[in-house]
Amino acid sequence: MLSDELFDLLIVDWMLPNMSGSDLVEEMRRMPRSKDVPVLMISGKAGRAEIAQAAKGGIDAFLWKPFTPAQLDEKIKEAVSKRKEKAGRQQQIIEFILGRKTTSRTETGPLIILGEPADTLELMNRRQYQEMVEYMLRAAGAISQINDRYPDLDVDYTVISSTYGIISGIKNPATRKRTKLMLFSLECKGNSTLLLRLMSINRREDFAAYLLCEQSQFAALKKEREGWKRLGAEILSWNSLTPERLTLIT
Repeated sequence: MLSDELFDLLIVDWMLPNMSGSDLVEEMRRMPRSKDVPVLMISGKAGRAEIAQAAKGGIDAFLWKPFTPAQLDEKIKEAVSKRKEKAGRQQQIIEFILGRKTTSRTETGPLIILGEPADTLELMNRRQYQEMVEYMLRAAGAISQINDRYPDLDVDYTVISSTYGIISGIKNPATRKRTKLMLFSLECKGNSTLLLRLMSINRREDFAAYLLCEQSQFAALKKEREGWKRLGAEILSWNSLTPERLTLIT
């Protein structure tokens, strides 16, 4: 039925005769016709661990038994609202992926390199990269604002998942000349220090590099930060890169 019928909401119990409600939802999310349907799970027995598991599997809202009609109405609205938010974010990610290929029409404008491991739709949807993806979407928004303000500038961006890929890309003299800003995280595959050393050999006044990580990593990276700074790179947290700040550093 889930693969054949169209419906607007699924209310499912945690306990089902032949499988758990969580397993049913995980199966449903793999079906094209029902993968974006809001899901409300109800239960009187599930604990915190089970609820966390259900959330990872695609549950939008959870309601304990017994419940009143008013509580049911509230949770249905919550499930629908959360699913709309997720759908909107998914569209943002798709536009981001398309934008990195189509932003520059001439391929001569300034280039911003984002060095991040999440460079595909599948990876960008993984929970572990959520903070990273939010920053990349903010970066794309800031670039769009710059292009709206200065149409002739035509700033472009690309996402490269490894430092070796970045090095390979900037070997092209034209690409190296276009690259004005490099933002790459410590999770970018490869050797960040080697990349910065190579960039420092032919350092230009019109180029800037920033390493990105979580705020909680700052203290543990004190020595590395000093070395990266000598190579011309500043370290920032993903959360600190607001659209306003991104506009300033670009």
